[in-house]
Formats: sequence, structure tokens, C-alpha cells
Amino acid sequence: MATQIARHKLISRYLVDHPESASLILMKTQTSGIVDILNKVPTQHLTNCLSLFPVSVLAEIFNNIEEKQLVEIMEQLSPNKIAATARFLIQGDPSRKVKMESLFLKMKKECVIPLKKLLTFLDHSVGSIMNPIPFSVRENITVKELLKLLRKKKNRYSRYVYVVDGDECLLGVLPFKDAFYCEKESMVSELMTSNPTSLKAERNMREAFADSKWKEWDSLPVTDSKNRLLGVIRRKAIEEALSGTKVPDSSNTEIVKAGAAIGEVLQIAVTGTFSALGLDERK
Repeated sequence: MATQIARHKLISRYLVDHPESASLILMKTQTSGIVDILNKVPTQHLTNCLSLFPVSVLAEIFNNIEEKQLVEIMEQLSPNKIAATARFLIQGDPSRKVKMESLFLKMKKECVIPLKKLLTFLDHSVGSIMNPIPFSVRENITVKELLKLLRKKKNRYSRYVYVVDGDECLLGVLPFKDAFYCEKESMVSELMTSNPTSLKAERNMREAFADSKWKEWDSLPVTDSKNRLLGVIRRKAIEEALSGTKVPDSSNTEIVKAGAAIGEVLQIAVTGTFSALGLDERK
């Protein structure tokens, strides 16, 4: 028993510290093997690995785990990854839509809101792949207040702060770096670029990718027909969506070296068996 616990701790540490090399190994494993790992280590330790999986692989995993565990995973993965996987599942089997909606009811509200926002828009639209949680503030705050808000935000990195009115309509944009070098009592409305360039959420991704607006910005706010701020999107995100799901590059020397080193230490067989990691209960 003590040996198994030690092995599971070793797996957890490996998954957390080396998500890219771990995902390469896991994707060569049977779905049942991945589900087995999910049953043996804390779900949060697998989150970074799962986020690197193609949606087709995630969909297979979603179909083979218990509902309680699935809800836990859905709350930890990014809303974009969950939305893409939900679309994949529903396209393959329209009856899955009811199942997905029932899962949403069991998730934390703060996780469901951005997810539903993404699923509102048609596949291949800007709105379907945007970051649905843009960093926005009201126009009547000072730079000092802005920086205080920024420090409270965790894992929501953005190069820009978007300024909105009481109806969430987009008024302006301010690069974060500019805020750090301004007088702290200056008003954000005095420093922002008014009437900023934006993309409509319904716009086709391919058309948006070719837009000349990217010459000045590496990410753009996404708005609806009433100019209300819905999200933000990077050009790189559109490029990745158009070229297919991004997965770890197995030709990346550093990743392969890391995976090989860890694999040797843990005696991992990249043939679908994780016996040395405690997944073979016969050991």
C-alpha cells in the first residue's frame, strides 16, 4: 500500500512538472489507461496534460469517466477547451447536447458563464474561440485603482485593459505597460485609446485572420452588434484554430529528452502500459 501511494505521488509530480512530455506519453496510451490514471491521482494534477490533448482524445475520455469526475475536470480546464470538446461531441451525436446541458447545471456558476458565452456562437466564428473573460474596467477609475485590480487577477494575463461603460459597451483600450509609467492619480479615460478597433463575434475566423487590423495589435477585443465587450482574441489563436488543434510537437528535442529521461526513471513503456506507475495492480 505504501509503495502504491509513493508511486501515485511520483506520477502526480511528473504530471505537474512535465505536462508536455507527459501528454506525449499519455496520448500513446489506451483511453482506459488515462481513465485509470484519473482514478489514482488528483484531477488537478492532470489538468495541464489534458489541456494539451486534441478535442477528439478529450471527447473519448469524457465518454468513459463518471459524471462527478467529468464535472471536476470541466471546472478546471479552460472554457475554450471545454467548449471545443462539447462541440465535437455534439457534432458526432446531437443527443449529447442534453447530456452536456445537464453537466453545466452541476458546474460552478463562474465556470459555466464563459462556457455558455462561447457556445452561443457558430463554429468557425470569432466568438466561438475568443477568450470569454476579458480584463475590463469602468472609465471613471484611476491608474492606481487599475493596478490594484490587476494585482487581484490571477491567471488572466492580457496585454491590454479594456474600458467599458455601465452597459459593458467598449469605450477604449489601454496597454498595461503604459499604466505602469503613468501618474497613479491619472484617470484611465484620459490615457486610453478611444473607439478602439474590434472584431464582431459573429465574424468568420478566416476573414478575421486576414483583416488589416492586426498590423497595430496582436490581440483585439470582441464585441456584439451593440458594441458590448464579449471577449478578446489573439491572432495566434485564430491561426491555431484554422490549422487544427494544437498538440505537443514530438519532434521538439527538449520535450523528447525530458520524456525519455522521465520514462527511463519510471520505466514507462510508451506502448500503452504504465505498469511501473502503479497502473498494473499485479505488480
